[in-house]
Amino acid sequence: MVRLFFSPHQFPVTHSMVHHSMALNWTMVLLWRGGIPVTEEYQDLSALAQEEQEVLEQYPYKVIGTKRRGRGWRLETDRGPKGLYCYHAPDRDRIFAIHHALEQLASKGFRHTSRNIRTRQGEPFVRKGDYYYTLVDWYNYPRIDFRQDRDLQIATRNLAMLHRLGQVRERQEKVDQRLGKKSLEKRNQELKGYRQRLDNKSQYSPFDELFLEHAERMEQKSTTAMEKLINNNIDQLFVESAERGTVCHRNWTERNLRISPDNNLAIIGWDNCGTDVPIAEFSGFIRYVIDRRDNWDVDSAKQILSTYEEIRPLENREKSALLALLAFPHKFWKTVASHYRGGKDLESSINTLKQVFAEEQKQERFVNTLQEELG
Repeated sequence: MVRLFFSPHQFPVTHSMVHHSMALNWTMVLLWRGGIPVTEEYQDLSALAQEEQEVLEQYPYKVIGTKRRGRGWRLETDRGPKGLYCYHAPDRDRIFAIHHALEQLASKGFRHTSRNIRTRQGEPFVRKGDYYYTLVDWYNYPRIDFRQDRDLQIATRNLAMLHRLGQVRERQEKVDQRLGKKSLEKRNQELKGYRQRLDNKSQYSPFDELFLEHAERMEQKSTTAMEKLINNNIDQLFVESAERGTVCHRNWTERNLRISPDNNLAIIGWDNCGTDVPIAEFSGFIRYVIDRRDNWDVDSAKQILSTYEEIRPLENREKSALLALLAFPHKFWKTVASHYRGGKDLESSINTLKQVFAEEQKQERFVNTLQEELG
């Protein structure tokens, strides 16, 4: 059985999580990793704030040691490692939304998930003052490697399964339309705006010159991709996803996909999950994999498509939307926007932009070949 779990990240540090400058008691904990015994140094319970200790009393575990990890605590218990996390009360709706989504997935057979561990009273959270605490299983598996065919197949199959089963009707929310028509139109207008702004400059930087040399052609590419999305009614896909409450992970990358020694998959990083369009997430996954492998490798894309459609066949309109999303010059827009917003230094921006142009023909062949493959 494949295991799925989530580990929250990016939670705000609370007053209860930063404390104790006094000397602490330490203990050496024997762990087994890949069949090999290792020891790690852990603090005892005194490292935790009083309210955190009170939270743990509501769970049926004996804590052997504690260790700060990021913005949470890793706990060694008599029933294996756990993770303790804290949310501010204003995040309550978000906590409940993630919990509800994972519970609904489990009820549909997507049981390879470590949901919030319940307290002795059967509650998935503990409320202490202005904070909510959650306890989850903790896994120290290595990251998946998209360059390995086996790992790529496992990641693709799990993504397809999530998209097939992730219909949480009771949980409707505004869909993230980062890849919707309005969002892509805005990106296209930004490109035109940057080009027009340069008309008022008396002297161009090396980046300006490189950008202007290719700007109109790239704007046309983005316009063509948007027209295809509009013709295939991409906005209707967003409407339907909102109505169905379709859950997407939104960060399906190697850092959030872990492989256990027995080849089970653990999926972390669910803090950004939400209602979204599966084909938008799928296109982002393909682009991420292509970056990790040989740029615009058609064989890798064919492998992903074949594996995905074994579990969740794509509709014709999804295939058309996928091709349009892959043809859109995302990397060009991102590089230009980042540079003119002051996000990157000049040399780095120029090198990235040159790489985009060097890959342009590969990208075109990639999309054309996939179009033939998809019929």
